[in-house]
Amino acid sequence: MNKHPESITTALFEDGASFNALTFIVSIVAILVAATAVLYQRKSIPRRRLDITIGAVAPLASATSVSGLDISHNGTSLTNPHITGIELKNSGKVDLPSSQFDQSEPLAIDFHAPIVEAVQEADPLATFRPTWSKSGSIISVGPTLLPRGSIASFQVLTDGEPNITTQAELTDTEVSISKRGATVTPRPILGKRTGQAAVAIMAAFAIFTGVMSFKLITEGSLKTTKIEIAEASVTPGGKIAVWGKNFPSNSIVLIELRCIGSEYHDKTEVGANSEGGFRKVITIPRRNPKPWEAESCDVFAVNLYPWNQKDVISMDHFDLQVP
Repeated sequence: MNKHPESITTALFEDGASFNALTFIVSIVAILVAATAVLYQRKSIPRRRLDITIGAVAPLASATSVSGLDISHNGTSLTNPHITGIELKNSGKVDLPSSQFDQSEPLAIDFHAPIVEAVQEADPLATFRPTWSKSGSIISVGPTLLPRGSIASFQVLTDGEPNITTQAELTDTEVSISKRGATVTPRPILGKRTGQAAVAIMAAFAIFTGVMSFKLITEGSLKTTKIEIAEASVTPGGKIAVWGKNFPSNSIVLIELRCIGSEYHDKTEVGANSEGGFRKVITIPRRNPKPWEAESCDVFAVNLYPWNQKDVISMDHFDLQVP
């Protein structure tokens, strides 16, 4: 057998295992680079945080607990009035512009009790007055600019004991609800959810790539197509045996033989077996329109079907000896 095939692919890929190992390494490096990029991108996003603090919930005397007592607001009787203090503070490192409100929806604070009245306190620490409104049991804040370190305080009168929750969708912003001294309902930031999803996808891809690459390495299933010529040299009138390996199963391969100096060119087709191999014997004619020259002749294998790609898949050569 000719021990020096001139395959278009390098010897690194001849047995497939080296190719698969390289594929595995490249895949892992790509995943690490992508993960590093995501982490860097996450760190590059300024930390944004909005704290919602619930103060004391003060029940007023119930109309049913004191005989003859009537508590009303603008002529409307209240059966179970409560006053609740609530504070909004931008405790992050940057301002929260109105664009942080997802889809321009306001931050909704739901008391789950009818709101009778709500006022923003004239707090000396309140450095801004955000846009807000009330409707039913909900106070809606924004979309509005929330400057860094700013505080807004409200006093809310409800007819019923409040149970406060929020519907706060601020992009890349952590929103938390707490009572004085203890966090009640932390709200994850949208950007973090997105990042967690990206990490989960990359982890799944890493596992899949690792398993498939390990399988390919152990099984050696990806092997480079190649041809080899049994004879190192031949004279006109002699024969060469062309062996093909690792071609697509049952594919059609075009074999081209070229001797440049002798201006000899021949083509023939051969079918690969179910394992992707073939053997084709080619006879070199004794006579040629142009006199034979002693030279190195090339043999090319071009896959025609099923890929239909007329690209050179592999090549080898033999020496033409002229008596």
